[in-house]
Amino acid sequence: MNEDIETIRKSTFRDASNAMIAIGKELGLPTDTKPISVFRCPMAKADWLQPAGATQNPFYGSRMLDCGGAIEPLPKAEAVAATAATRPATQPGTKSLAIPRSAVIEAGRNRIVYVESAPGVYDMRAVQLGPLAGDYYPVVGGLAEGDKVVTVGAFLIDSENRLNPMPTAPAVGSAKPAATPAAAHQH
Repeated sequence: MNEDIETIRKSTFRDASNAMIAIGKELGLPTDTKPISVFRCPMAKADWLQPAGATQNPFYGSRMLDCGGAIEPLPKAEAVAATAATRPATQPGTKSLAIPRSAVIEAGRNRIVYVESAPGVYDMRAVQLGPLAGDYYPVVGGLAEGDKVVTVGAFLIDSENRLNPMPTAPAVGSAKPAATPAAAHQH
């Protein structure tokens, strides 16, 4: 293996972290485990898991060890089980609304997306999502079929909105209608 540590941080570690985060959110932590949180590095635009406490950013090593912070704790297993028990069951073959992972912005305990309300005008909207399925989240609430959701550049719109708060954010990136998983895979 001839990769340097920087290359590994940008590719392999990022992918491994995303997989571990997805598993942790889906299954939850054992009840006797110390709290583990998802941390985010705004510079690397990457997430990782670590025990709650001071940031230990793995993406920049000692150069920027404290860059970033906790964005959400991993749930305990019993909380995941309780949520699954209250989740509506879908029949096999039933279509459900889904949005790409790239459209979702984690905002503390909330998940938001930007929806086109008029040509070139995007509104922030809180959404309720199911567990990640591949590269798509099933939509439980907050969106309707046909809503045009920003799928590329949502982070830029969010950043601009936080720096210059206005009722709406200017157009950046592309918008695509929220789609069912079957429609999202058509090219």
